[in-house]
Amino acid sequence: MGNLPFLLLPQFILLVLRNVCRSVGWMKHVCNSRIAFRIYSTSEKCPSITGTPVLVGGTIVSRTYPLLGGIFPTYQEFNLTLKSDVWTFQSSVFYSCYIGYIPLKRDKYVMCMNIIQTETCINRTQAVAGCAEFNSIGLMGIANLEESSYIRNVAMGLISKQSSNKTYTSLGFWMDGIRKPTCKYPQPKSASCNGTNEFNYNDISAPNPTFHWAPRQPDGLLNNPPDSNCLYLKVDQNGNSGVDDAPCSSSENVTANVCMKGYLCGIYAAENYIT
Repeated sequence: MGNLPFLLLPQFILLVLRNVCRSVGWMKHVCNSRIAFRIYSTSEKCPSITGTPVLVGGTIVSRTYPLLGGIFPTYQEFNLTLKSDVWTFQSSVFYSCYIGYIPLKRDKYVMCMNIIQTETCINRTQAVAGCAEFNSIGLMGIANLEESSYIRNVAMGLISKQSSNKTYTSLGFWMDGIRKPTCKYPQPKSASCNGTNEFNYNDISAPNPTFHWAPRQPDGLLNNPPDSNCLYLKVDQNGNSGVDDAPCSSSENVTANVCMKGYLCGIYAAENYIT
């Protein structure tokens, strides 16, 4: 938005959505200011204004991830509607998270999530206790493909930031998921014991999680290794990643050079709350 008297060189101001919603309401039609929208086009030529209208009426629904106060990661939804040459902006409440956490929208909730890296290799019991120290609701699952991509990227970034004396080629991060008693070895694979449904989940915000499994995983029904009853996210130095099952008591796999280096934690984001 900028002042354009006599079409001289404009001065632009980029506004956060919340401020746009307020500023547009304050503008007067004689204030010599205009609102400009950048529109993406794959055409090599500008469209004809008369033959192809640049703007077509309708509603855009989207979301934004601003930093509240320049510090706190925040999630906010908004609608942008054009009808009868009138723009209408509507924004939802905002949800902010602690520094280091990221707000992720799920079906009914906005969650603040983070992968906590530990100094040493830990088992699942230690991971649950660690989450509790951060006031987390517990180990988290992965609700959808968008989350899977984000969490994978965060975990992959920790490969080069290992805080222990020994450097591992693969890291594991504990997450929600414990094998059902009815889906343990020597129970054969079946429709009721086939991948994701082999496990029970405590994360009520992701009751039907979406996993990108590591190759040939989960393999607990093959007893390889024995008692592979808990889930974790595995990443390695070659850029490979995926969800795997392992013994809940495991903290390190010396043969495979894997260290269980942390856990996926989360808390519910509060509406209009500045942490």
